[in-house]
Amino acid sequence: MRNIIPVANPKIDKKEAYQVYKTVLSKWITMGSNVKKFEEKIKKYIGTNFAIAMNNGTSTLDALLSALNIKKDDEIIVPSFTYISTANVVLYKKAKLVLCDVDKNTFNLTLEEIKKKITKKTKLIITVDIKGLPIDYDEIKKIKKKYNIPIICDSAEAFGSEYKNSKVGSQFLAHSFSFFANKNITTGEGGAITTNNKKLYNKLKIIRNQGQEGRYNHTHLGNNYRMTDINASIGLAQINKINKIIKDKNLIAKRYNKYFSKIKEIELPVLPKYVSQHSWYNY
Repeated sequence: MRNIIPVANPKIDKKEAYQVYKTVLSKWITMGSNVKKFEEKIKKYIGTNFAIAMNNGTSTLDALLSALNIKKDDEIIVPSFTYISTANVVLYKKAKLVLCDVDKNTFNLTLEEIKKKITKKTKLIITVDIKGLPIDYDEIKKIKKKYNIPIICDSAEAFGSEYKNSKVGSQFLAHSFSFFANKNITTGEGGAITTNNKKLYNKLKIIRNQGQEGRYNHTHLGNNYRMTDINASIGLAQINKINKIIKDKNLIAKRYNKYFSKIKEIELPVLPKYVSQHSWYNY
């Protein structure tokens, strides 16, 4: 029998099964109290004022662009190396996708590369913490100060990473996370946005729920981006394991580095000094 290395190997067991079992027995399986509890745990873990859960990471990005009023022909800067969702959400709005080169060592955006792409039509910059490695947030914040262009981060792969001893998720206007089966914690399908901006948070809640402010009072063009209580119940068990998961991943990465360092044909991953913890979504 062949040895198979799985693409996704979620750390799920009886704890997640029990949470799902309780939720099913409650007969409330759509968005409800479990989603709220999960959001509370996320914002406490990240250290932000607000967290809003959605049905997947692509939805979180799309909702953010809607909340920021991105329109046709607006220029949006996106890294050339990312998962397709980061680019797709720009195309959904019929905005202009402006691809930006990434650093050859970290595979992340840099201040200098972004500045090359900024024009008078630039309305938003979407950065990506590729494979869980945080970008240099403080460096890229200089763009916001100089050009007054909002910056959001696709941190889909970076749940559990730390930048200068702070959890990734509070550095920019908003951060988007994914909880797909291959992420550091999973809800099966799911995502979340973290932010400290109350106005943005309130608008995102409306957009997530078909644009409703109160039942059947539709004030915005929204969508059905709700997370179910079943998915959130898995997340409630998963988030309690995040520290152990990150610790184990870092031990594996150190082991890889130890042995790969002896092979001259292999370049080891670059770990900048500002990264106090890598989540190692992928090595």
